[in-house]
Amino acid sequence: MFRLLCRDSGGETESMLLNETVPQWVIDITVDKNMPKFNKIPFYLQPHASSGAKTLKKDRLSASDMLQVRKVMEHVYEKIINLDNESQTTSSSNNEKPGEQEKEEDIAVLAEEKIELLCQDQVLDPNMDLRTVKHFIWKSGGDLTLHYRQKST
Repeated sequence: MFRLLCRDSGGETESMLLNETVPQWVIDITVDKNMPKFNKIPFYLQPHASSGAKTLKKDRLSASDMLQVRKVMEHVYEKIINLDNESQTTSSSNNEKPGEQEKEEDIAVLAEEKIELLCQDQVLDPNMDLRTVKHFIWKSGGDLTLHYRQKST
């Protein structure tokens, strides 16, 4: 373990020790001020077989590898599940658009309460990011495939 004060890091010996012990990506960001590139992960989003929902066309989505699973759950809730519910219960007395009444926080909470995302039949933690899912759960080549289903209440 190596420990030093920031004010001492300008010295020649300390600078050499830092270059030997600190990973290159840290030096790139802190010293050279080169921010890392945003990597995009392509993935498919399909209903889970147990949900009984029709498989949608296989649209290939793409998102930053740092995107949290929580945001994908919100997307599923807003764009897929909510639209299905609206088409089944059309209200003629309500002139407002359904999404305008709900705040973003409410949608996030509702999505986590009602939606599960799975990869390789493993339920995903909403705090995971897509990179973690791809490397530790998907573990195979090709595009990541995520399945969604409504939680059983």
